[in-house]
Amino acid sequence: RDFQLNIIAKDEHVRTVPFKFTSSLLPYDINVIIGPNGIGKSHCLKSLVEYWLQTGMGDFSVLNENKHTPFDERPNISKLVLVSYSPFEDFNLDMENNNLQDKQAYQYFGFRQKRDDGSIGISRNLPALNSSNSLIDMVSDDEKYKFIEGRINKLNTINDVLKSAIDYEQCALKLKPSEHPTFFSHQAISINGEQFFSAEDISTWIPNIYLLREACSLNDGVIFIKNNQIVPLSSGQRLFAYIVINVVASIKDNSLIVIDEPELFLHPTLEIEFVGLLKKILKPFRSKAILATHSLSITREVPSKCVHIFHDEGEGLEILPPPFETFGGNVQRISSYVFGDKSISKPFDEWLEMQLQDIGDPEKLIEMLNEEINEEMIMKIMSLGKKHHGR
Repeated sequence: RDFQLNIIAKDEHVRTVPFKFTSSLLPYDINVIIGPNGIGKSHCLKSLVEYWLQTGMGDFSVLNENKHTPFDERPNISKLVLVSYSPFEDFNLDMENNNLQDKQAYQYFGFRQKRDDGSIGISRNLPALNSSNSLIDMVSDDEKYKFIEGRINKLNTINDVLKSAIDYEQCALKLKPSEHPTFFSHQAISINGEQFFSAEDISTWIPNIYLLREACSLNDGVIFIKNNQIVPLSSGQRLFAYIVINVVASIKDNSLIVIDEPELFLHPTLEIEFVGLLKKILKPFRSKAILATHSLSITREVPSKCVHIFHDEGEGLEILPPPFETFGGNVQRISSYVFGDKSISKPFDEWLEMQLQDIGDPEKLIEMLNEEINEEMIMKIMSLGKKHHGR
C-alpha cells in the first residue's frame, strides 16, 4: 500500500516522500527517486532502511529524542532487500543491532562485509559469492513451493531475463577439485579439466543441500555455459547476472526491494533489462521496489506519480512530482526538468563559443566543420553568432 516517508534533511527540517504503489491500470510497482549528486537520495534510502529496521536513526530512543515520526503508516512488508554497489555507501549489513524479531527480514547485497573481528571491509568478490548461494537458495525455493498453483519458477525467470543479455545454454556452479569425484561425478559437466554442476540438477540434492554447498567453489560465482564451453562475460554482464540472481533468490511475498543508483553498475541497455526483471517478479510476489537514480531511461519506465524529484535551488530540499507524464516520456524533457538545461548543453555550448571567439565568423566556422557538422550545431552557431557578433 501507499505510505509517506518523513526524512530529516540537511537543514534539519522534515521532508515527506509520498510513495505511491496503488493504481487501477498503470504499473505502480516501482517508485523512483531522482536528482543531482549530493542532494540526499542515498540519505533518503538509508533513512527508510533504518526507520524500518528500527536501528540507527530509526532507534526508538533517537526518534523520541528528535520527536520524529518516520512514517504516516509503517510499511507492511515481510522483507526488505537492499542492493547498493557503491564503494562509499554505509547501509546496514545485517540485523544484529535492530529491534525486529525476524532476523531474516532484511538482506543486503553490496561490496561491504563484516570481518571476524567485527570491522567492516570491502570485498569485490562478494557479489560472486552471494550469487552462488542465491542460485542454490532459489532452486530450493522452487522445489519447496512448487505445489502452489501459479507460482513463478525463479530459476526459469532468471534464465528468461539473463538470456536476453548473455548468450548461454545453462548456468552452473564450479566444483572443488577435491570433491567432485566423490559425490557428483555422474552429474558433473567437464570443461578443460574442471568440473561444473548444472543449476538444473541442484534440486536432486535438496535433502542434502549442505553437501552441495561444501562441494562447490562458491567464490567463483555462477558460471554460464554454452556448447560445453564457459561463456566469457564483461564485468558489466557479470555484475548484472549476479544482481539478477541475488534479487530473484531473495524476494518473497510482500517484499520491498530498495536499489541505490543502479546506473553505477549497469549500462543503459542493462538498466532497462533490470527494470523489466523487476516488473516481471514484483507483481506475482506482491512486492514493490524503490530506486534512487540519475537514470533517465529508468525514469521513463515509471509513471509520474511514482517519480520523486529531489530539487534544491538554494532554499532547501524540495521533493516534487514531475508536472508531466514520465511513463514512456521524452528523455530530453525529463532531463531538462530534473537537472536543468545547463547540465545537458553547457560543455557543448562552451566549446562552440570558444571556436566562434577564435574564428569570429559563424559562417566560416560552419564551413570549416564541413562534414562533421549537424543541424543542431548549425542552429547553435548561428544563434551564438547573433548573440555575440550581431550576425
